[in-house]
Amino acid sequence: MTAWLMRILRLAGLAGSALVAGLLLLLLLDAVVFPLYTRQGRETRMPDVIGLDLEGARRALKGQGFATHVERRKSDPTGIYGTGQVMEQFPQAGRLSKSGRRVYLTVCSGGHHVVLPDLRGLTFRKFRVGLADRGLAVDSTCLDYAFDSGQGRGTVLAHFPAAGCSLSPGSAVGARISLGPVPEAVQVPSLLGLSEAGAGWVLRATGLEVGRRHVQLDAALDPGVRLQDPDPGTSLAPGDSVDLWINMGAEQ
Repeated sequence: MTAWLMRILRLAGLAGSALVAGLLLLLLLDAVVFPLYTRQGRETRMPDVIGLDLEGARRALKGQGFATHVERRKSDPTGIYGTGQVMEQFPQAGRLSKSGRRVYLTVCSGGHHVVLPDLRGLTFRKFRVGLADRGLAVDSTCLDYAFDSGQGRGTVLAHFPAAGCSLSPGSAVGARISLGPVPEAVQVPSLLGLSEAGAGWVLRATGLEVGRRHVQLDAALDPGVRLQDPDPGTSLAPGDSVDLWINMGAEQ
């Protein structure tokens, strides 16, 4: 009996030692390994960049190991923030975040008014982006085109209003766009199925004009351009006109 009792006590001691060793291993994992894996203890307090200009905010965040992303631009009707200043940030200032995290910023595109800069000479795409960055838009109803041997096709020759005007956020701006040097001839585009406004826009962008309009009201036919003269593909001199037969649909 004594031998068996000694053996049981010895096994119990080994089990107890294994249990203690297991607990120590768990404590080691919890205190050292897991924090290293999750980078616990490496968090940095998020700096406050509200009110800073965009470049200043980027420098401040980069100095703390954060990346930046301009999530959106919007106007500030209260007038608290000036153009280009940070209005909102996420994560918010004061929060602990891991180094390298991206911080999303909302930047003010203007307050009660926006001073329109001189955007002449830009491509139309850059012109549109320049307006959007300031909370403005392109006025698609006020676009015209002109041949210009000094400016490449698609370059903004002028915009309306002119540079220096104060506009409310959301205002629309028209433009005159270069068609490049005057060609000897232009081909008539296909206008079939387009609305009257759409056909006029396509013709002006080609260097042609809308000629005589023949309007009909027929609910059985789809609205839009039904016929055109000359036909698509015909060569015309720049500035020539194209006659349109347009169905306006049912009479109002």
